[in-house]
Amino acid sequence: MSSDEPLQTILVVDDEPTNIQALGNVLKDDYRVQVATSGDGALAMLQAPNRPKPDMILLDIQMPGLDGYEICRRLKADSQTRNIDIIFVTARDAASDEEYGLSLGAVDYITKPFSPAIVRARVDTHMRLRHKSDLLEQQVAELEAQRQARDQALQRSEARRQQIEAIFRAIPDVALTETDLEGTVREASNSAEHMFGYTREQLIGSNIYILHDPSEHAQVQKKIARLQQTGEGYTTECELIRGTGERFRAQLSVAPLRNERGEVVGEIAACIDLSAQFADEQRLRMAQEAAGFGVWDWDLAADQVYWDAACWRMLGYDPAQQGTLAFADWQELVHPEDLERVQPIVESHLAAGSPFTIELRYRCADGGWLWVQGRGQTLRRGADGSPTYMAGTHVDIQQIKEAEQALREHERDLVEVKRIARLGHWILDVDSQELFCSGEVYELFGIDPQAKTLDLETYLDQVLKPDLSQVQSSLEQALSGQSFEVEHRIRLPQGNERILLGRGYTEFDAQGRPRIVRGTTQDVTEQRVLQRELAEREAHYRDLVENQPLMIERFLPDTTVTYANPALGDCLGVEPEALIGQRWLDYLPAEERENIEAHLAGSTPSHPVSQFENSMPGKNGMQLWAMWTCRAFFDEAGELSHFQAVGVDITARRRAEQAEQQLREQLETRQKELEAIFAAARSVSLIKTDLNSVIEEASTGAEVLFGYSREELIGRHVSLLHTAEDIERLADYVERLFKDHEPIRMETELVHQDGSRFPALFTIHPITDLRGELVATLGVSFDISDQKRAERELAEAVKAKTTFLNAVSHDLRSPLNALTGFVDLLAAPDLEEEERQSYVQQCRHASGRLLELIDSLLDLSRLHAGRLELRPTPFDLHAAIESQCTVYRHLAAEHDLEFTCTCGLEAGVPQWVEADATRLGQILSNLLSNAIKYTQDGGIDLRVCTELDDRITFQVRDTGPGIPPEQQAHIFAAFDRAGYQGSRSGHGLGLAIVRELTELFGGELALESTPGVGSTFSVTLPLTPVAAPETERDAAPDMEAASLPLGEETPANTLHVLVADDEQTNVFLAQVLLEQFGCTVTTAKNGTAALEAWRTQRLDALVLDRHMPDLDGVELAERIRTEEQVEGGPRVPIALYTAYARSEVEPVLEGGLFDTFLGKPLDSTELRQWIESLVGR
Repeated sequence: MSSDEPLQTILVVDDEPTNIQALGNVLKDDYRVQVATSGDGALAMLQAPNRPKPDMILLDIQMPGLDGYEICRRLKADSQTRNIDIIFVTARDAASDEEYGLSLGAVDYITKPFSPAIVRARVDTHMRLRHKSDLLEQQVAELEAQRQARDQALQRSEARRQQIEAIFRAIPDVALTETDLEGTVREASNSAEHMFGYTREQLIGSNIYILHDPSEHAQVQKKIARLQQTGEGYTTECELIRGTGERFRAQLSVAPLRNERGEVVGEIAACIDLSAQFADEQRLRMAQEAAGFGVWDWDLAADQVYWDAACWRMLGYDPAQQGTLAFADWQELVHPEDLERVQPIVESHLAAGSPFTIELRYRCADGGWLWVQGRGQTLRRGADGSPTYMAGTHVDIQQIKEAEQALREHERDLVEVKRIARLGHWILDVDSQELFCSGEVYELFGIDPQAKTLDLETYLDQVLKPDLSQVQSSLEQALSGQSFEVEHRIRLPQGNERILLGRGYTEFDAQGRPRIVRGTTQDVTEQRVLQRELAEREAHYRDLVENQPLMIERFLPDTTVTYANPALGDCLGVEPEALIGQRWLDYLPAEERENIEAHLAGSTPSHPVSQFENSMPGKNGMQLWAMWTCRAFFDEAGELSHFQAVGVDITARRRAEQAEQQLREQLETRQKELEAIFAAARSVSLIKTDLNSVIEEASTGAEVLFGYSREELIGRHVSLLHTAEDIERLADYVERLFKDHEPIRMETELVHQDGSRFPALFTIHPITDLRGELVATLGVSFDISDQKRAERELAEAVKAKTTFLNAVSHDLRSPLNALTGFVDLLAAPDLEEEERQSYVQQCRHASGRLLELIDSLLDLSRLHAGRLELRPTPFDLHAAIESQCTVYRHLAAEHDLEFTCTCGLEAGVPQWVEADATRLGQILSNLLSNAIKYTQDGGIDLRVCTELDDRITFQVRDTGPGIPPEQQAHIFAAFDRAGYQGSRSGHGLGLAIVRELTELFGGELALESTPGVGSTFSVTLPLTPVAAPETERDAAPDMEAASLPLGEETPANTLHVLVADDEQTNVFLAQVLLEQFGCTVTTAKNGTAALEAWRTQRLDALVLDRHMPDLDGVELAERIRTEEQVEGGPRVPIALYTAYARSEVEPVLEGGLFDTFLGKPLDSTELRQWIESLVGR
């Protein structure tokens, strides 16, 4: 952008001030930056009348009130703002979030933490694109003028293109293509479609390279370039590839295509398929051998005509007795009528030197005449150019001529057939809509051609209305280039109806426009009547045979099957056609074949019908039994010709007979087992009902599940256990059991005796008799209340986990974004000191928030896992409370809030109690800090009072916005801020920690809140009063009070300190700080190296990481303390330098190995205090 142009405007929308400042510093040099801290504020700015709109919006997604998605949706729906480019800048990094944001119309999506350079580059890119879009509109107008000029040039070349198209379609055996200098096909002939295996539409627009092997593309490109430079065509043989992948040899002739100025603008290529030519030659030789082609030679100079043996045999002469013919001899063999016709043709082709084809009759040896097709070609010419030698072939076309004669006779017959078949033809002129109809069509429509013309309107008027749209659609189909066939009805002037079958197609002119539609119309009324009758008879036959459940077959005396119906094939597990030609006996067991053969042999004309039973293998290897009724058929001489048999599958009967006794024996046993099951089952309800749904039997489990006794249930309708919805479906269930005999399973609600409902898994089993008929039902019910409750709890847990992880991700990324952004800004070489100090302060603020969140998460995790234990000790409760008031009274004043403490200490609150002072301080700190964060005006009050049984209540009251009743239920959940929209929001973890610690104390937590008035949080804890120690401590115990101020002077004496940590960045940080304090620093990257340094050097202090390779900090400290005791040396001060929270390593600190605790991130003040305490030792 030039310096004279006004700065473009960017609106930054984010509820986090550090993010707004980071983005502003990135963009302020080249853009005018506007700021909105909420979605509502941004919409108000953008919708204000007469206010200039920004050129771009950088939009956060997760904000109080309207989120970024809704703002984007509203802006894109408004015509005044839809063209503003929007870039989402957010901590959400899921791919689904980015996809959704871009679908709303955003042009880009940047995740936090971001790189300032990347943000600047993306913003600059989109701004340049916006600027270039305006330039493109100007260029479009210029291109439109150019397009009109090109259109005029194209119109001048249209006539020439049409000539080329005519040429392309006129040459049937040569594939013609027109391409530009890039190799793109612009036109292709019909032969090209056939030869290359692509349609014309596929070829046009594609590159000619698709016909060549990839290894030849570079050579093809060189030939096109040479053609453009020289303007000279060329001919070559090459291998091409069809669309099917087949490769073939071809001869390719290429000529340049020039424009009006003579410039080469493309090429026209003619391709001849040489493989087809070779195949034709092969087929010719094979045809000659197979069909007896004759070959002749004619030496014009010597006047000798030589026929090969095939020529003579064709006419019935013995070739051995024939010799060379003179031209006069040849003339004698030709039929006189044909000689006058063919001789001038031969002479003219001789003079022209072109090939010729003639048809003529030769005299045969038996005196008859044979039609022969003769073909000839001049092979040699004399010096004067006259032909001297010819060669050719003779082909017997007698049958063709006879077929032609028969065809002419058939054509005459066709005219008669059309009359008999009531078939007429018609032609429709598309442009004039004139309809020409033959006499047969007039007759079909019942119109006298002398009295009335059958035009298109009259034609359509007689078509019945239900069929009219189909007829019109068929005509439209024909105009699109497709043939059609349509059957419709017409009404004759006399009132009766006819069924007509119309067929047709369209002929097009050279420009591809429809010219005429040709078609036929046939009266098929009688055919359709006959077809209906035939269909009825066929259906009757299929009903008797094909669809007959009985097995039907027909076989010869040796049992070879000649017909089998589907029922037989289905029983044997094969298709009926597979049985044809097979011996039926081969399908029977070997031990039964002899008896069946004897039975069939006993058939006589007087006793042709017999019955027998046999077994045979069925599908799936199962054995089947069939009873056959077989009839033998005899011919006129009394000889057996075939059998026809009808079989009935009696497998079920046979099996029933075999199983009947077994079933009778099992019936009593099953009855006893069922009674035992009914009596024993308590976890499942079993209820037997008759087909009217009346209860016949109930199990012990049914009594337990429904609350009725067995006697109360038997005899009553089962509907008393079902809901009204299920009662309506009971009849359907019974009907399905009758039909399918399959169990019905469902999840539903059942009704207890007291009217309560419960979810149940309900299955209805059919009970059948020996014949397989349904006689009763068995209902099986399980109470799945616990399962459903578990499913709901699991769904809620998954939802809570997802919400928790999303909140953690967002709250980690927000301070991390500010931290990385300002660190990048600090790298600028020309940074002013004031700006540098501001950026450093922002980094400290962000890192503090990050550490606060991590510590809170760790505390909450330990509380949930049960790994946090209270460590009760006597402490001064009054001093502890006053210490908290001192800290938060100062913090409230910074936010212009009043802080009061009405503790009532003088009214019975014990001074000394025994409890975990640190965790009590954490409870009060979280409650007081929350009250300050969420209060904009007014004040905060802390009240402490006693309760019964040594219980003390701490009440924190604020005048904040209050919490709506519907949100109070989950205010103590992690990351829940109850919809808070203020500028000092926390992470939403404080109250969750307060709740967990209160439960750990065995106390109670209560909330009273009124929206618009304020909230009061009450914590009641059991704090046991104790006597004051002999020496009271002046200061309160550690309840997270502020650290004492430190001096700026470095220690006067230099200390030699060892820093051991496997993370080099941690080593470097500690080394720099210690050297600033005047210390000499030795570093080690593992425990072994640190131990060696301690043994070989004089060290004043050690700073040890807890986890290091090969030897961790605790093991290292143990070895050092052991060696100190053994050698009697002085105790070296050791600091535990770890990322674990102090509470997690408290047991280690209490073990006496370490002198102090230094947490990560390292606090320089704590490190200075420890170093100062060591000076002077």
